[in-house]
Amino acid sequence: MEKMVIQSIHQVLNKFHITYDLYEDYIEKYYNFDLKSKNIFLDLFIDITNEHVISKEEKLTTGSFYTPNEISDLIVEKTLLYYKGSITDAKVADLSSGTGNLLFAYIEYRNPQNDKELKSIVDNIFAYDLQWEPLLVYANKILLLFEKFPWNLNLNIIHGNTLEMDIEETFDIILGNPPYIGEKNNKTFFRDIKKNKFGKKYYESKMDYYYFFMYKGWELLAPKGVMGVITTNYFFTADGANKLRHFIKENISFKEIINFHEKKLFKEALGQHNVITITSLKKNDENIVIHNHDNVFEIEEMNLYSDNNYIQVYSDKRDYELIYKIKKQSTFNLGDFFEIHQGIVSGADFLNEKKIDLYQLKGVETGQGIFVLTEEELNRYDLSDSQYLRKFYKNSDIDNFSVNIKSNKYILYIDNEVELSEMSKEYKYLEQFRPILESRREVVQGIRKWYAIQWPRNKSIFETPKIIVPHRNICNKFAISLEKFYASADVYYIIPKTPVFDLRVVASILNSKLMYFWLFSIGKKKGNILELYSTPLKRIPIKYSDELLLPNTSFDMKNFDHINQVIYKMYNLNEEEIKVIEEFYNRMGTR
Repeated sequence: MEKMVIQSIHQVLNKFHITYDLYEDYIEKYYNFDLKSKNIFLDLFIDITNEHVISKEEKLTTGSFYTPNEISDLIVEKTLLYYKGSITDAKVADLSSGTGNLLFAYIEYRNPQNDKELKSIVDNIFAYDLQWEPLLVYANKILLLFEKFPWNLNLNIIHGNTLEMDIEETFDIILGNPPYIGEKNNKTFFRDIKKNKFGKKYYESKMDYYYFFMYKGWELLAPKGVMGVITTNYFFTADGANKLRHFIKENISFKEIINFHEKKLFKEALGQHNVITITSLKKNDENIVIHNHDNVFEIEEMNLYSDNNYIQVYSDKRDYELIYKIKKQSTFNLGDFFEIHQGIVSGADFLNEKKIDLYQLKGVETGQGIFVLTEEELNRYDLSDSQYLRKFYKNSDIDNFSVNIKSNKYILYIDNEVELSEMSKEYKYLEQFRPILESRREVVQGIRKWYAIQWPRNKSIFETPKIIVPHRNICNKFAISLEKFYASADVYYIIPKTPVFDLRVVASILNSKLMYFWLFSIGKKKGNILELYSTPLKRIPIKYSDELLLPNTSFDMKNFDHINQVIYKMYNLNEEEIKVIEEFYNRMGTR
């Protein structure tokens, strides 16, 4: 990709084939060098403004969302608080600058009193971006800060892919709001960067693109430099950030972490849960400031990382001690004695308009079931007596301790062992969707028959006594299921490896207030939504005890308060610790 550095206003003019004489005459005639009177660059060069530089579609595609002014001011203020060098000579960069909101916040923080002071600041700031339009807006805004036109100004504007550049400079201060792009739906971005040395060094599966910008920033940071960026807080516990967290733990020191949780800072960004991190290259024996909600406290760096290398950012300093106690009181982790399995992936539950158009299907309708059908559809297509039908449940059918068994959905549970006759009604029904079914990856690779479910799992998972849980939920809802319970991949199955455990005891612990506190604090989540899949489930600390198995004890929500009191006792919590959990549980209002 082309890389171009604009070192002066002359190169900006050359870019648009405007002669210096024409530009000078224009200014003298209409503006008398008062550049604050009109947006000259908008008249001369390009008719764009901050808000409309990039379309909404482009923002969602490239992950580019410009930093609100109040957030820019906060990042700059916090970052400079930890910079101990000479601010006068500091070199400052934004590696994904957009229109330069963070760099302008830095200029405003420096508060230059005249053109000479302003020029000395601008000469030392560097704006990098993949797109030309926002860089032009940035150039325009810089020039409009001056009282007189700065012909000898060095505009350090670098157009190109920062992650592919060999940048020789190091910077004392790096500010950033890198693009939020996940790998799942953006294979092209990741495919390209994995080809170069930098990408190969830092890539890990299921990572977010902004991790690369964090790595790049640390590579370019001067020995005494400081980096302040806003990202999502998902990398604290994400499976696709294991490599990143290990790198941070070994090479980087956090100065301050400001966690916004579910507060939405960018209107159009998807799935955001923002956090500002101020970091430096590794330093020893320094406490980390945690800013969580309205609570600010310090912790030792050793307390930031859990045993599994998660980054632990809790609401209060006392939570660290309570989490530690819960872990130490447990006798095993759930994964030690229980298998964790995901539900069924059919690869084609039902039809949507996109699939109908893509495969040019005839005689079918949007919403029609493929593998997953309603009772009405079974009757309509004469499938109601099929030997392959299994009642099919949704994750919303799961409640605390119990399940809703009144589902009206069924799944054609046809695994790869089944040999369907071409004359069978199941074969004939599925054949109308054959173009879709044959395009599934496992069928293309020859792993599955075209009419078989993509990932059927082992039948015993669904039919043995078990505990089941929705993959995502606002609270911890674990149900006991002693009967058949077939469900999709958004349900997880917890199955004992040995019959010595009473599922009522384990389900009580998993449903408890104590466990909600644990899962919210140290488990996986997006915003306030718990993510309960294999990795966090296996790490749940269980203290198994028959204390819950008292005569006439009912295991349901009617007896929930009593169950919680017994569990507090099992984990040896004192009154103050119980109060912390009760207040947290009530404050979150999950029920």
